[in-house]
Amino acid sequence: MFFSSWVKQLLENNDKGHVVATCRNPNASTGLLHLKDRFDDRLQVLPLDLTVESSIE
Repeated sequence: MFFSSWVKQLLENNDKGHVVATCRNPNASTGLLHLKDRFDDRLQVLPLDLTVESSIE
């Protein structure tokens, strides 16, 4: 939950710019999904698993 709190601070404290957040399973990250609902135009959530090389490319 720390990561989504950090993303929330970035989005709430600055009304400009775009944030790209990554996690293993975006559909399971309720914190990021909630932020995506609030900041859809500024937040992009992408899947990334550092143990799977193909997800990094």
